[in-house]
Amino acid sequence: MSAADGKLSPEEIDEFLAQPIIARIGTVKPDGAPHVAAMWQQWDGEAMWVIPRSRSSWFVNLSKEPRVCILCADDIDLDLPPIALPLIISDLRPTEAWA
Repeated sequence: MSAADGKLSPEEIDEFLAQPIIARIGTVKPDGAPHVAAMWQQWDGEAMWVIPRSRSSWFVNLSKEPRVCILCADDIDLDLPPIALPLIISDLRPTEAWA
């Protein structure tokens, strides 16, 4: 992490997201209220993959409103300084299995 600006380098971001961290996804409910849920994620170096259960409320929310925000934080290694990486996903692309 650069001491000058407090930002992670692209390599540090890749290393951080490759850990077994729990992400939080923020979605919009049909009534417009926010909804935040914990989820497992998989980072492949270019994209974050998430697999919802078909009945999970955040999956239902995304079916109607694809705007999301994802926050990844290190909850496992409490000896390290806390790192939280907010990610705003603007291009949600469901796979064929989504439908």
